[in-house]
Amino acid sequence: MSDNNSENPDPGPKPSLTDSRWEARITFLRSRAAVARAEVSAIEAMHRDPDVLEDLLANASPDEVAMAEAVEHRISERVIAARQVADAAEADYERAVLDGADLRGNEDLD
Repeated sequence: MSDNNSENPDPGPKPSLTDSRWEARITFLRSRAAVARAEVSAIEAMHRDPDVLEDLLANASPDEVAMAEAVEHRISERVIAARQVADAAEADYERAVLDGADLRGNEDLD
């Protein structure tokens, strides 16, 4: 025996163009935030392992110590900048999700 519902499932209402645009925007913003967070992780990974850094500094000349400290400092600055970008991207995504109902409602008026 076959069930009519399994043969011809009701797809439900079609999403409106406005809903599709909103979903696409949310997907884009979520992806952008994820990429920004991945960039933060990638830059953080450039830091030397603390034990390796300690050994390096213990056996380094004063110039090598200064250079290693400068490199670590630049990496930290890049992490801070990337984290600010990631935080902003996440805020954009969260704002879009929270304001989604309002935005979709306003687009229907266009």
